[in-house]
Amino acid sequence: MYPDERPFFQSETGEQFGGCRRTPHREWREWLHKTPFYQGRSGLYEVDGETFYVQHFWPKPRLVIFGAGPDAPPLVAAAKAAGFSVTVSDWRPAFCHPSHVSDADEWVVGFPHETVPMLHLNERDFVIVMTHQFERDRELVSLLADKPLAYLGVLGPRRRTDRLFPSGSAPPFVRSPVGLSIGARSPHEIAISITAELISVLRRHGAEAAQ
Repeated sequence: MYPDERPFFQSETGEQFGGCRRTPHREWREWLHKTPFYQGRSGLYEVDGETFYVQHFWPKPRLVIFGAGPDAPPLVAAAKAAGFSVTVSDWRPAFCHPSHVSDADEWVVGFPHETVPMLHLNERDFVIVMTHQFERDRELVSLLADKPLAYLGVLGPRRRTDRLFPSGSAPPFVRSPVGLSIGARSPHEIAISITAELISVLRRHGAEAAQ
């Protein structure tokens, strides 16, 4: 430990910056780089005979909502209040706009084959498909099913979601119907049930990493 040393920062992609006066050892640079998302805890670590303190800084979890219909604004507001960064995507510019979904952090206009590659989805991201159009939903799940997402949910009954997949059955990791079973009826109640499920998945990741 070097109490007078300045912090050294390293991103998950390997970029290094900060005011550390000593050249960080290769062994612990590599150790930091290998620490995957949701794993590793802040604290003292010993690598190659040296002890150092590691503090993990994670960005907000991102929720991507495909479909900017009338039920999108309550979900965006609830997810934002729960600490998510929310992106809304829709092929209709009038719907995918701050005037309609004012609480979103980002609005991405385009058809699924255009927007899914643009979003660079990864294992941190939570995704909900809720376009209310069967063919659009089917196109989206075909583009999303192979991506390593933290959460993939499809609005609607399970039997409808099953029909979106060529096999006639949705994979077990697809959440449908989305949301916790609390008897929700109104768009605001449904938004709360979905947000509660997102939090449950997010916190479970954190609990597993802490074990």
